[in-house]
Amino acid sequence: MAQCTNQPIGIGRDLVLSWVEGCGSDSPLTTALTPLEYTKLGFVETRSENNTPRTVTSNTDSSGIYTDTSVIGNDVEISASVLDAKDVINKSSQQALRRYYMGELMSARQPTVWVRITDPLLDEYRYYFCNITALNRSAENEGNRTGDFTFTAIPTYNELNPTYQSELITPEPPEPPEPTNNNGFFFTSDPTFNGEFL
Repeated sequence: MAQCTNQPIGIGRDLVLSWVEGCGSDSPLTTALTPLEYTKLGFVETRSENNTPRTVTSNTDSSGIYTDTSVIGNDVEISASVLDAKDVINKSSQQALRRYYMGELMSARQPTVWVRITDPLLDEYRYYFCNITALNRSAENEGNRTGDFTFTAIPTYNELNPTYQSELITPEPPEPPEPTNNNGFFFTSDPTFNGEFL
């Protein structure tokens, strides 16, 4: 099968949204001493990453007819529209996320999570430290059960572990080659092989 590396565009289905409960002190990266275990949200129809700059404006005798607009911050929201589904190992974890959200609120804690976007087109993981700020369900009599989730980026309060991080997707290491028989000599790296063939 052809593996084309020069394909410049992709489709939304390839972006995988995963999450894990966590704190701002937790490193989201695969290189962390204790890597977090992300789980797919699952059955996602649309997903978006929205960056909204926060600005201030000024109009002085030096700016003439133009308003001087300065960007002073950035608000990030990640949203996903899903088909409402039961949790399935390695496929869907929507209900676990809903339970986590309610459990944190009932315990007077913030429902904080690390969200990971797997983007194979750009060959990167994108991580955001977020609060769960919206979740809902809806269902028509003759339609699919659907749901929506919104995650809003918040500060980690740790300069060494920022709210937004990214890293390259590391490919899986190749399988070791099969032992070969060269000129009557058999080579193997199997430490249990005693030199006898059945």
